[in-house]
Amino acid sequence: MKKIYFALILGLLYRQAAAKIEYHYNQLVFQNGSHPYVECAFSINPLSINYKTLADKKLQGQLTVTIYFKQNDQVIVFDKFGLMTNKFDSANAIIQDPAAILTVKHYQLKPGQYKVDVDVSDGISNEELKDLPLTVNYIDSKINLSSIELIDTFNQATDTLHQTFFKSGLLIYPYVIDYYPKSKNYLIFYSELYHPEAAGISGKFLAKFQILTKEKRTEVPNFTKTMVYSFGTIVPMLDQFNISNLESGNYVLTVSIINRQNEVLATQEVPFQRNNKAEKIILPKMNLDSIDYASMPFKGTFIERFTLNEIIYRLSSLNPIADNTEQRYIKNLISTKNEVYMKGFYYNFWYTHHPENMGAAINAYEAALTEVNNTFGTPTRDGFESDRGRVYLHYGAPNSIQQVKNDPDALPYEVWNYYDLPDQKNVIFVFYAPDRSNNDYVLIHSTARGERNDPKWAAIIQGSRPTGDFNNLDKSGYQRNSGSRLQDIYGRSIKDEAGAR
Repeated sequence: MKKIYFALILGLLYRQAAAKIEYHYNQLVFQNGSHPYVECAFSINPLSINYKTLADKKLQGQLTVTIYFKQNDQVIVFDKFGLMTNKFDSANAIIQDPAAILTVKHYQLKPGQYKVDVDVSDGISNEELKDLPLTVNYIDSKINLSSIELIDTFNQATDTLHQTFFKSGLLIYPYVIDYYPKSKNYLIFYSELYHPEAAGISGKFLAKFQILTKEKRTEVPNFTKTMVYSFGTIVPMLDQFNISNLESGNYVLTVSIINRQNEVLATQEVPFQRNNKAEKIILPKMNLDSIDYASMPFKGTFIERFTLNEIIYRLSSLNPIADNTEQRYIKNLISTKNEVYMKGFYYNFWYTHHPENMGAAINAYEAALTEVNNTFGTPTRDGFESDRGRVYLHYGAPNSIQQVKNDPDALPYEVWNYYDLPDQKNVIFVFYAPDRSNNDYVLIHSTARGERNDPKWAAIIQGSRPTGDFNNLDKSGYQRNSGSRLQDIYGRSIKDEAGAR
């Protein structure tokens, strides 16, 4: 088992309790003498698996991988093997070393069409891949190219401890995914040519390596090279392209064998995606139940000095910015009243979300908490527990607020507008006060994804008052009364999305 650094990319990366094990898998066909074989490569995100506490208090992840090769629903080849991570002193040590678990397996198969099933389990959760197509070709009287293998790193073989990574005198560690972020500047690849004599090659020949656009199959300027190789029973080909200037897009890498007459004798290709834009790197969160919070390095910090009531308050105050899994975990921690674990979780929360500026992030959030509590608090609860406080802490300060406290046609309400949220623009939140006697406004409607959305919000605000037929909430409109601002806000700011009648 070899470890390479896993691509920690936005959108791929947040792992939660009971979430899927995150791994990448590919399968390539090579030949060993007169026998074809399939190389199966796994790259597993170590921060997505469950860790067990060993007798010596160290943490270790254990995985079971099962693979089936099938023809006509009959299992032809079956294998089951285990993988183990290194032992770590603490969860913090795992987070600081997010290196992928990389392993390669070889299976000798007869030529033909197969379906492949893969299952990876850590004893708590498992992730399956079903009916992956696989074609194994081998004709000893015809020139053949192996699959093209994308490479992460390679070096000269100096020992025989890593036989599964050994090819042609090199230790080759595969790049299992086909995604190249901006930080990955070289596309390294490997392929093998078999039986060149079947095409009349007895001396030197040409191999053409090229990057094409995936959809139109057009040549990408400056990404073509031709290399000269000498005849051999098996001809290994290892090369690379510097893709630091390759624009973002979908491409295919092609390998072609060409004779003296410029005829293509054999060809293979592999697709890949390039993203040449700067990406936000996020340190993923581990499976929450697998973390030993008592081992978190909060001792000697201000966190250690929190009293029981203070750490309960601090954990509760995280709810507006915590995801659903974290919120449930916070609730359970508070119910246990284990101060060490609560302080460890609080430390780990901020370290995971802001590993580079943890202290500054806490200070900024504490300042926002103070403002929210002063503005939206009531005699019975803190401001962060209110709907307005939660929205403010989660999304930040709105760009504009329309406050309507004395509308003759409606209860007090506020409309918050955010001009630019991630992947959304011109988002609104509508809050209203069911009880005029306090400062507790309730979120009734929003256009933000994942928030409460109710087109009847205007009718509800108006219908909350005993004004005849508008207690009927089956109606999405509202009564247009003279002197009311409800029509203006409902019709223009909300763009009449409910179709006022």
